Amino acid sequence: MATEFLPKFLKSQLLITPPAPITSCAGKTILVTGSNTGLGKEAARQFAYLGASTIILAVRDMSKGETAKKDIEASLAGDKTKNPNPDIEVWHLDMASYASVKSFASRANALPRLDAVVLNAGIQTLKFALAEGDESTLTVNVISTFLLGVLLLPVLERTAKTAGRKTNLSILSSDLLFIAPLKERKTAVWEEEGVFAAMRNGDMDGRQRYMDSKLLDAFAARELAKTRPVDKGVVINYLTPGWCHSELSREQQGVGQRVAMRLLARTTEVGGRTLVHGALSGEETHGLFLMDCEITAPGGLVNCKEGKVLQEKVWRELRAKLENIEPSVAGILNA
Repeated sequence: MATEFLPKFLKSQLLITPPAPITSCAGKTILVTGSNTGLGKEAARQFAYLGASTIILAVRDMSKGETAKKDIEASLAGDKTKNPNPDIEVWHLDMASYASVKSFASRANALPRLDAVVLNAGIQTLKFALAEGDESTLTVNVISTFLLGVLLLPVLERTAKTAGRKTNLSILSSDLLFIAPLKERKTAVWEEEGVFAAMRNGDMDGRQRYMDSKLLDAFAARELAKTRPVDKGVVINYLTPGWCHSELSREQQGVGQRVAMRLLARTTEVGGRTLVHGALSGEETHGLFLMDCEITAPGGLVNCKEGKVLQEKVWRELRAKLENIEPSVAGILNA
């Protein structure tokens, strides 16, 4: 898998710069999770530049969210070519809490419209911890991500019907899915107790766990797109921004990491472009992986015979977990 990934990664990081988005967002309401900093904030800024009427910053820390809002507004005020007066709202969302996710989704479903959702919020940690009974990386990056995504489908579908055009649900994955090892799949616990039980282990490698969470995101996004075909009104895709300057890897800021980032990492603004592209893409991207703002075949375990079996198992168990957390998930997915 590494031999497939490395040339693609280096070409992407060194030779390709995703283009700045130009599609108008006039009249649209757009929601970005994890948008108080990093890629999420830059994506929100670009949606504002493109004329979005309402931008919802979904953040865990409301104070930081308000600071992000002021920063975006200040950048707009300094450029008369940009939309001067978007409505930027800061909403609380703690992805480590299912109650918070459900409360947030309920509030969002009361919106008069919701045109695009970028599920960007995620964590990368070296420390083992449980959140809602599962390892925290999986709770935040996978379970809560898809809990929120599914619960927002009703308002996205309603908006698509009213507006007469497709809406978008974009899920942040990673090009690291090409090399995600998913070692737990080879354990007895994986077969006997399931995916999430097998990954509820205190001796995890945090870097590998982050990769694995993004692989599970890819599996789940592909299956969700099958479950909710594009004729329901919502384009569902998953994407990688590439390796970018952000706070995601703040626990791994050794000298080597800093040097590598200086040489290879994209700016946060350039990375944000890929989130915007995914959220404004057409139905040709439904169920597909976007890299460098282009449809790209995912590699690693996604593109192999074993991957099909793994994908179906992950989705089956994730869907059951989501339905247990919020029974209305079953009705949404069966509608």
